[in-house]
Amino acid sequence: MTQYDNVICYFVKMSTRKSRDVSELSCRGNDFLRFLETQHQQVNGLKKTDLQTIYNTEYLTYRCQIHPEESSIDFDIVFQSLIDNSVLHLEGDVLQQLHKQSANEYFYRNSGASNFYQRQPTYSDICNPGSQSAAISLGRNENFSDKGAKPKKKMQGKLVVDQHTALNFNKFPSGTRDQASSESRGNLAAPFSPTLNNLPKYVSYKNQIYECSPCGAKCTSGGELHRHLEGRRHRLSVITMKLKKEREDLIQDKNSIQIKADCDRKNGTYFLDLKEGEERTINITIKNTSSEDMIELVHCEMLKRIRVFTLYDEKDVTEQQNKVTILPDSTYKIRISAMAKNVGNYHAPLGFHFNLGGHEFHIVKFIHAKCKSAITDTVKSTKPYKRPRQSWRREAAEIVEGYPLPKWCGDNLPKTLALQRYRIPEPLRKIINRGLNLSLERYSETDRAELTILKSILEKPLDFENYDKRFSALNHFEETQMEVDIRKYDMEAVPMKECPNNRRLLRLEVPGLSENRPSVLRGDWLYVRICVEGSNADREYQGYVHEVRQNEVALGFNKKLMDQYVRGMKFNVRFVFNRLPLRLQHRAVALAKDEGLQDVLFPAPKTICNRSVNIVAQPLVFYNKDLENNKEQAIAINNILIGMSRPAPYLVFGPPGTGKTVTIVEAMMQIWKNFKTKCRILACAPSNSAADLIATRLLKIHVIPKNDIIRLNAFSRSWDSIPSEVKEISNYDRSTCQYFYPGQETIQEYKIIICTLVTAGRLVSANFQSCTFSHFFVDESGHAVEPECIIPLAGILTNDPQLKCGQVVLAGDPKQLGPILRSPFALQYGLGESLLQRFMSKCEVYKRGNTQSGNEYDTRIITKLLRNYRSHPAILKLPNRMFYEGELDSCADIGKRETYCGWEGLPKKNFPVIFHGVIGQDEREERSPSFFNAAEVDKVWSYIQLLLQYKGYKVNPKDIGVISPYRKQVQKIQALLRKKSMTEISVGSVEEFQGQERLVIIVSTVRSNPDYLSLDIKYKLGFLKNEKRFNVTLTRAKALLIVIGNPQTLSHDEHWKSFIDYCKENGGYTGISCESEEEELQDMEERLQLMKLWDHDEVENTAKFVQDYGIRNDSAIARDK
Repeated sequence: MTQYDNVICYFVKMSTRKSRDVSELSCRGNDFLRFLETQHQQVNGLKKTDLQTIYNTEYLTYRCQIHPEESSIDFDIVFQSLIDNSVLHLEGDVLQQLHKQSANEYFYRNSGASNFYQRQPTYSDICNPGSQSAAISLGRNENFSDKGAKPKKKMQGKLVVDQHTALNFNKFPSGTRDQASSESRGNLAAPFSPTLNNLPKYVSYKNQIYECSPCGAKCTSGGELHRHLEGRRHRLSVITMKLKKEREDLIQDKNSIQIKADCDRKNGTYFLDLKEGEERTINITIKNTSSEDMIELVHCEMLKRIRVFTLYDEKDVTEQQNKVTILPDSTYKIRISAMAKNVGNYHAPLGFHFNLGGHEFHIVKFIHAKCKSAITDTVKSTKPYKRPRQSWRREAAEIVEGYPLPKWCGDNLPKTLALQRYRIPEPLRKIINRGLNLSLERYSETDRAELTILKSILEKPLDFENYDKRFSALNHFEETQMEVDIRKYDMEAVPMKECPNNRRLLRLEVPGLSENRPSVLRGDWLYVRICVEGSNADREYQGYVHEVRQNEVALGFNKKLMDQYVRGMKFNVRFVFNRLPLRLQHRAVALAKDEGLQDVLFPAPKTICNRSVNIVAQPLVFYNKDLENNKEQAIAINNILIGMSRPAPYLVFGPPGTGKTVTIVEAMMQIWKNFKTKCRILACAPSNSAADLIATRLLKIHVIPKNDIIRLNAFSRSWDSIPSEVKEISNYDRSTCQYFYPGQETIQEYKIIICTLVTAGRLVSANFQSCTFSHFFVDESGHAVEPECIIPLAGILTNDPQLKCGQVVLAGDPKQLGPILRSPFALQYGLGESLLQRFMSKCEVYKRGNTQSGNEYDTRIITKLLRNYRSHPAILKLPNRMFYEGELDSCADIGKRETYCGWEGLPKKNFPVIFHGVIGQDEREERSPSFFNAAEVDKVWSYIQLLLQYKGYKVNPKDIGVISPYRKQVQKIQALLRKKSMTEISVGSVEEFQGQERLVIIVSTVRSNPDYLSLDIKYKLGFLKNEKRFNVTLTRAKALLIVIGNPQTLSHDEHWKSFIDYCKENGGYTGISCESEEEELQDMEERLQLMKLWDHDEVENTAKFVQDYGIRNDSAIARDK
């Protein structure tokens, strides 16, 4: 049936079904266009078949989550509506977007139809987290009260919109378009503000921001826009944008000229493969096919300087020396020599300027050279990238409970303090689904009042009054996004196998499990559906996780599933996440309010240092003798010991390599020594590895008896993951092979209890008496969200002035990586700010300049450690200057830090910092959204080989660390090292290396944009555009730091540009040649002008606006005076 027939049939049906009318079609088309906008999908130039694929896969899936009961409309019908409304035009199979005005009229005409503006019910408990009337959430830790099949009611509010999609859409909701127009049509009050009537081409004005579409530049004032338009970058961006739009015409042979080359070619591009250091030549043949006309070759030039390519010709046309006349039916040859010293991708446009009887015309071809090696061939993409399909399969109407783990008999701690479910209120979930920045006109009066309440909580500064409500809402934001993100790991049509040692269990292979993608722990569960025709498709089986292996889990299912199971049976798998950490955080913020911890969480000048101090014999004799000569560490330990800051927490601000963990461990030992009978220390950290480090350091010095220390581990932790020395003090019964929790009295016999922040919640549930713990230490506190950080405090710590309150110590660095969050709304409203960072940035008593000595920290409550014991001064210098006011002093062992100062791989001796410029290509494969760069993998391996061959120092592979911000790049490098039998070399993300150090660090930045004429400052650097991640990356190395990346791409970020400039200034730059941005822009401008590809009309129009701006601005200023 043809498209026309489909449309006719549809409109026949409409005559009997009034619910679908022309208005509904317009609404659906409007909604589809909005969806494309949120996905940054350009319609112009897209093929109809591609648009249909997006509609049928992504849009209908998205629509289903918003309106699960709604029947879908065929693509052809919606598409025809867009054509009929003159929004889209079809030329052949290619779509063209008509004038913006037409599209806008279409938007305004149907602006009430968007998914984001559906009316929602009211709610009364948005400020009452934990209400039992709230909607059921999609998480683990929800108990079943009965066995077997359990019918479930349909909960329309349970599905959530990806907040990134809602946030992108709501940047420009329909209501703001009119507002922007009316604002920008206002008067020309001084200083002059451009309006829609006089804005130059390509500049738009929205939400008080001027945006230049060719450059991606955003300006907040008319003066800033004026300076931008005067700049060379803007002029070039406009010209190159036009050239890209005219590409199809420019690459075509025309006016009897044919251009061919003796290499592979496709669509105007010539492809050639290179090897490092080997020259290759291709010949370009220009043929005049006319039998009568002579055509003059005026000039031939690379439009962008790439030093890999060199042009030669007989008459020196490419040297700008001569012109050559090509006779009828004759040819002229140009030779291109290509030689690359580095593996990578090299692109350049080659322009030809011709003159035919006074008519000048141009032809442009593109040269694409790829310098390859055996390594790049090994790690190249195996399968083409396909955008991951989001799974939105709803919960089944019936869930069959799984086969749980054997009952745990070792929990002797009482649970006297309740832990509620803290489920997401259904109305809040619906508000999140619609986005938080929508125009209030879209809401009913009740909705408007409820949203206003939420906004007032979020937009007011955080204080003790709104503390619990604000963090409760932020945690709900985060949970809703977690519900979306966990579904990315869902699997379809996968087999399960029987466990050979336990026929009651089935084994499921989970790709990425070893990297916690997804995170699945013992005791968790997931859900499966049988993929068999005729089976009950609306029934899911819960599977409890009994065992976790490398990339496999053993699951316990109900006998109903086991009776049906046959080998080879396929299942759809739905993952859920553990809600316990979120529930503990909800309880913590509620308890903080109930327990009155205002003086702890919001210290003020009148409330700090107002408790009696402990009397301690002076001077202190340190167990760690290295601390005796460190003034800052000694001050911190002494003030912690005497309890100077109470009730305010004491902060140990520890920049990289300054020994913050060493400091707090010594403080614990001094507390044990001076207050043996009275002290009880609770030492926590966000991760198991950080908690294990505290335990290891305490045990290393052999001062505190082992029976005074206990390392509390969670029931779900793998015993094999615990360091051998820490196992001796862990809560594990080797006779039963199970963890145990001692009773309250037994716990109180220990002097130091070490655990993660989440496991500390189990102690809170036991409801210990006030003053049970004398000291609370939180290491790596900057890495935890604030509600997580206070889990061990709220419910145990007292602020009663009549009682002796405990001393809280937070150690960390707010300049390094903070909490990892998923929700953009939670980030927007401050959940990404740790308690440590909030104290240091917003709490006056912790800021610099609050002392009589001037611009210093108040050492009564905070100490900044200044001596770096890790890095060579050259490695430390830049991050020290950028993040630590240049105060850090390099005190690392000279022999260690200068290990590679004479290494032959250094561009400059005695400067052990390298930036190696590589023009690779960031790629993706299969359904992984993560990037990899084969050229950079090659260069990483080259440096590893060179290091292992160094005769000046025999490097241990364990001393080398490789960091990349992208998971796929980590996997590619790990796979290569396994083939080379180099598995001792650590490879990981920036997050995995936080808190670690290596003698040598090699960084692969991955992102690369080797476009032919790229000037796009909007290029997404992703993880790289994060100053905290940048800081951690550069401060892991002791003796040698090597960074590999594309200098042109990385220079779009100010921090990476500073690092590249730093390497250039000190002789540490190598690899692909890299001019300054101004030199590159000037060279490109000269080449375009020389080829007469410079559009003078565009330049003059911009110049006219700039001149007009100056006149109007001068007049406005004079008027004001």
